[in-house]
Amino acid sequence: MTEKLNLEDLKRRMEGAISAFSHDLAGLRTGRASVNMIDQITVDAYGSKMPIEQVGTISVPEPRTISIQVWDKGLVVSVEKSIQESGLGLNPQTDGQLVRIPVPELNEERRQELIKIAGNTQSNLEYLLEILEEMEWILLNLWKKTLKLEKMRVFLSLQMFKI
Repeated sequence: MTEKLNLEDLKRRMEGAISAFSHDLAGLRTGRASVNMIDQITVDAYGSKMPIEQVGTISVPEPRTISIQVWDKGLVVSVEKSIQESGLGLNPQTDGQLVRIPVPELNEERRQELIKIAGNTQSNLEYLLEILEEMEWILLNLWKKTLKLEKMRVFLSLQMFKI
């Protein structure tokens, strides 16, 4: 029974790795606005770091614009600063409590950078899946050995009653 649970756990982990890979690729700045581009950004709010989606409503009103309607006026500057420091190459524009983020078109340099990032993300996923497959193989072999031992135990107990 525990072997079955462990195999289900491995399957869940593999699916999680693939899901994380998809999420990482969705967050890349590709020239088209997406809420996923900024969901890893954290904002200094109320003395701690908070995910950006917890300080305002995020939407994509146009294909090249992300907007954040910040709920607290005092956090607008912090949201703007967090976006600028995120390393995504985005420059927010503030209008009251509304922060607009224009997404620039891709240039050749950014395309090459995206290829490298996607390749690194894929390599990390492949490595994780290899480890999980190896764990699954080890678990399967242990299960087979346990099954053999159980068969031997049954055989020996039957031999004892033949005497």
